[in-house]
Amino acid sequence: MVLLVLILTITCIPLTAMASESHGQVIDILADGYYITDPDGNVVPTARFTVDENVVLKPGYSLNAQNNVWYNGEILRFYASVSNARVTDLELKAQRVNSSKFNSLGSFIATQGQWYGCLECIGMPDGSQCYYRIKFINNGSSTMTIDSLTAKEYTP
Repeated sequence: MVLLVLILTITCIPLTAMASESHGQVIDILADGYYITDPDGNVVPTARFTVDENVVLKPGYSLNAQNNVWYNGEILRFYASVSNARVTDLELKAQRVNSSKFNSLGSFIATQGQWYGCLECIGMPDGSQCYYRIKFINNGSSTMTIDSLTAKEYTP
């Protein structure tokens, strides 16, 4: 039983449970866990504990959600605030868990200056009722600091 709990904790349960059971609740992607990869897809070592929640992301680097996301077909809205760069340089990509490639869902649209933005996903590229990996890529030419990164579900 302890092994089963450990396996469920390590895999998909935290974020997916929030996404499917907390309809309309805000999901804090930074607080739920993430890891950074370089432009070649290699994991970049990062500190295990940080004083604040800000994430520094170099050009071409990606912030990857630690947990897979269950997508049930509803509209997803992602919100981001950044420092030292434009939010429009941040792109979201998704990959169905059993797929071999990430698909672009677009870049954030600035809604309050160049530092805060939103990205709405009406549908995922490989359908619903399945798990996805998501990552956020800095497509700009300067290092950005991601101050917050959240998502919320809406019924179409």
